[in-house]
Amino acid sequence: MVNICDTFTRMYGRKPSASELAAMMRMKAEQDAFKNKDMKPKVGAMGLSGPCQKRSKAASAKRNPDGAIVVSKLTMKISRLLELGLKPEQIAYALFIEVSNVKGHIVRYKLPRPNLKQKT
Repeated sequence: MVNICDTFTRMYGRKPSASELAAMMRMKAEQDAFKNKDMKPKVGAMGLSGPCQKRSKAASAKRNPDGAIVVSKLTMKISRLLELGLKPEQIAYALFIEVSNVKGHIVRYKLPRPNLKQKT
């Protein structure tokens, strides 16, 4: 097996940084996987097996049975004002905040939406 650190040190005259070492290890793993097809992972790095996905969905349903998400008071206000037909610029003016802040909340929480819970 090739020692990646020694090879890098011989080539460049210095020790590799952590990011360089990670990149080299990734390339070495890809080369090995290309040579030996059995070494290739069957599932992606973030992929889950079937039973694991079922457990994850069941746990998620227990945490959030009614589908409501918990948001701040500001997000609740923005959602209500959007439901009343105000534009983001008008909401920002009324709440003394930046328009980009209002638009960020709209995008992040997909506002307006009916099922919101306020943080306690």
